[in-house]
Amino acid sequence: MYEPVKKIVFATDLKELHNYKLYLNEVIRVAEIFDASIHFLHISNREKAHPPESREVYKAIMEIIEWNKRHVFRTCFGKDIISMVEEYIKKNEVELLAVVKHHHYFPETLFHKSFSNEVSLRSKVPVLVMREQV
Repeated sequence: MYEPVKKIVFATDLKELHNYKLYLNEVIRVAEIFDASIHFLHISNREKAHPPESREVYKAIMEIIEWNKRHVFRTCFGKDIISMVEEYIKKNEVELLAVVKHHHYFPETLFHKSFSNEVSLRSKVPVLVMREQV
């Protein structure tokens, strides 16, 4: 049964991506189409990690939230990032998950598990995957 998208989770590691504003704008555009709120979700496996306030991506997200109070930023802590995303989606009744598929060069692909691939396989909600522009 179709349910309208009212909440979108944009899972972010807050790493500086080339053209990160492009991905933020794309998620905003999708949210505007559905008149949905965006939950910017950062999951860290370390509670004593660098504060996100020092990162440009975080600052851009805070500007978006300042512009539209329906959007929120949340940080969760845990070792299994995908399980944490799934738990957040279930707890907050989210209808769409948005992620950026990071570009990895050949040697990295041999040893790196892709978050976007893994979460796409396990997600109970539709996943919007945006490919990193390099």
